[in-house]
Amino acid sequence: MADGKYDPEYLEHKADKEAEEKLLGLSGASGDEVAVKKVWKDGKLYFKAAESTTASTKTASNNLCAYGQVCLYYNSGCPTANFPRTGMSAQIPDYAGYKFNNGKGLAGYGQPVKNNAACIMNSYEGQPSFGVFYNSNYKGDRGWFAGGEGRDLPDYLKNNNASGRF
Repeated sequence: MADGKYDPEYLEHKADKEAEEKLLGLSGASGDEVAVKKVWKDGKLYFKAAESTTASTKTASNNLCAYGQVCLYYNSGCPTANFPRTGMSAQIPDYAGYKFNNGKGLAGYGQPVKNNAACIMNSYEGQPSFGVFYNSNYKGDRGWFAGGEGRDLPDYLKNNNASGRF
């Protein structure tokens, strides 16, 4: 069953999520680069998506991606709740059981990470690329995302992410 990707509940959730993104104006082209803005907060460097021009998009300072983290985001454009990981803890062979836990009050907060991410921010500037994989255990189609880059996941990975590693 390809990591649950053909489960009727999953397919219904994916369709609802894509409709919500269109309504919010967040559905960019597959793999679009996301403008990244660096901000300092409490003496630490963070990365965030540049301010959206969509008035209905709610962004907050609690969904920042700290320097040295890889963050998966619930919606395209990276304006919503995220799942931040640092160093080797970013290497996860199966996202089952993990939840978007950063960005309380934003869309996607508390939702499962597996087969639910639409955007990535890799704030390891000048460091290795991070791979997002279609199947668990780093198998199947994948996309690699360079350090210092924010990008919407390509169509074949959007809401189809099962594992990730450097």
